[in-house]
Amino acid sequence: MAAQPAPDTPYVVNPAVMFHEPARHPLGWPPVIIRWLAIPRPLPRAPAPLCALPPHTSFPDYLTRLIPAPCDPPRSPEDFRRLFAHTVHWLKGPLGLRFRNTLDPYLDVDRRRYDLPSVRTLAGARTYAPFLVYIDAHHRQDERMKRRGHPSWRSVNNLDAARHVLPAQDDDAVDVFDLAVLVGMAQMQRARGIPGCVFTTRVVYPDCEGTGMILLTARVWRETLDALDEHRDTLRKIELTKAHLDVRSVPGDWETNQFLRVMWTIVRSESGDP
Repeated sequence: MAAQPAPDTPYVVNPAVMFHEPARHPLGWPPVIIRWLAIPRPLPRAPAPLCALPPHTSFPDYLTRLIPAPCDPPRSPEDFRRLFAHTVHWLKGPLGLRFRNTLDPYLDVDRRRYDLPSVRTLAGARTYAPFLVYIDAHHRQDERMKRRGHPSWRSVNNLDAARHVLPAQDDDAVDVFDLAVLVGMAQMQRARGIPGCVFTTRVVYPDCEGTGMILLTARVWRETLDALDEHRDTLRKIELTKAHLDVRSVPGDWETNQFLRVMWTIVRSESGDP
């Protein structure tokens, strides 16, 4: 077993060294990996990046009809998927930001590559480096059932099933699959020549209440990725924070919508547009 780093250092044990089944897909990794990486529960909160929308921004009907009012009942997983998809269309169309809907991310660990299926992945227009992934609890459950050969997995992915209650999700913790996605995106940013010693990646998904989105932001050090490649005993800690994004708006007051403003801020920053 790898030697344990001192508690007050920025390093943790490498799970690839501790884990006795490294060939297992990240969808099947045990939650104890989160503890090995010293990621706390509840996750530390940090404000989401938030800028004002441009003056005279247009809000098309295909988008605003999906934004709930404060007094509306909770939204379904299908509603959230549509809201995210239409927000992406709005950012590309009326707001003219340049980015790509790209292929799913992957994770390289212990000399193996694992595909990490997402609902949607956004990447830079010129670099093809992913920076944001949309996932939800049904998607995680669906992918895990497929990996296990569960006979009913097809019905889980059906949008009719998505109208029902979300599978179990802990809003105060990170799912081990989401963590793999965050690290995998950092590896892909490094591979596509993104400079710097720290890579920032994000995952967004609906909360359990059906009233907002959770935005996870990871800061992954280049040193951490190098340690994974080299199968070192220890890694530099991954910095992980959480923000809760309200998707609701008073009808007509779209320009103050927190979710839309955060999406605009993140995508504009990653697209390189002024």
